[in-house]
Amino acid sequence: MHGMIEKKRFTTNAEKIKSRLLTCHRLALNMQADWKGVLELNEKKWTFRTYCIDDPRALDLPSFSLNSLNFSLNGEEKKLLLFDFTANGEVFPQGCLRIHDTKSHAIEYKIPDLFSLEQGKKLGPIHPDDLKDHKK
Repeated sequence: MHGMIEKKRFTTNAEKIKSRLLTCHRLALNMQADWKGVLELNEKKWTFRTYCIDDPRALDLPSFSLNSLNFSLNGEEKKLLLFDFTANGEVFPQGCLRIHDTKSHAIEYKIPDLFSLEQGKKLGPIHPDDLKDHKK
């Protein structure tokens, strides 16, 4: 039972990170403003802060903390990860983000595939001509 609780806690924390990354991506596109995410290890606790670079009127998203996680980017362990979300939809850094714990739990997200899967093939409004294939 203890193992199931640990796995659920890990999965919830990984989904929290994924959700914040997707939110920042959407905000950058919708506001047409660049956003930054900072995931930083302080002692044994990770803190994730996100803020808008281009619009001082935009409110920062509330930061949150995570315990007992490790992050690697392209196979290299990290204690600081900086994410850039551009107004044109690009996300940096590129590569494979791996979230894991001291047990055997791990999830990998390929950046920018994470964002292209969520958005579909096209961004922006759909033209009526684009719907012709879907009506068949």
